[in-house]
Amino acid sequence: FDKVTAVGLVLCNTLYITIAWACLAAFGRGVDTNVLNDMTASAMAPLLGPQPAALLALLVRLMFFVSLLGSFVLNLHPLRHCCMEVLGDAVRLTHKKQLVGPQAAWQGVE
Repeated sequence: FDKVTAVGLVLCNTLYITIAWACLAAFGRGVDTNVLNDMTASAMAPLLGPQPAALLALLVRLMFFVSLLGSFVLNLHPLRHCCMEVLGDAVRLTHKKQLVGPQAAWQGVE
């Protein structure tokens, strides 16, 4: 087991548990399974006040939308590549591999 992997797992689990306990302390046992349902302005108003809560609720939803856009693009590229392979157009998708650094020197690429 690699030390870097172990440290990464410990850090991720520590962060997850910390956030879980903070949410439990902030929202109590009535937390919904989908945490975004609890990130409304009315739910956060007792903690932050009405205007900061409304701004934070909007920011949370906006950042969730941005993450959806990013993951949508990342999921579509492999799907597009697989579909093109199935349709027999894989030759057009393959492109010349550009080598740099030691690989280029080894292959004799200038």
